[in-house]
Amino acid sequence: MSRHQNDQRRRVVGIYSEGQFIRVTVGTFKMASLVGSYTSAVKTFLETNDHRYLRRYVGERVTDVKGRLYTFETRPNQLYRLNDIGHESFEEIYRIIT
Repeated sequence: MSRHQNDQRRRVVGIYSEGQFIRVTVGTFKMASLVGSYTSAVKTFLETNDHRYLRRYVGERVTDVKGRLYTFETRPNQLYRLNDIGHESFEEIYRIIT
């Protein structure tokens, strides 16, 4: 078993969900890792215009520490619009809450 599987520290992450960029506090490494892979896929999609990078995340959701679900934004036009607006990067937002 990986040491990350038991990592229950809270983390603040940023995601695109429902046409907006939001900060979410997740409660596990697994959720933070999912957000990281989604963020990477969105970045690659925006660079290549290849929708295949988004397929895995259609309908995929993350849960915050209060149990609220956030569906990943995968609509190309919304992602282009949100990217043009600008926001802090994943690296600027991501932090472990101790």
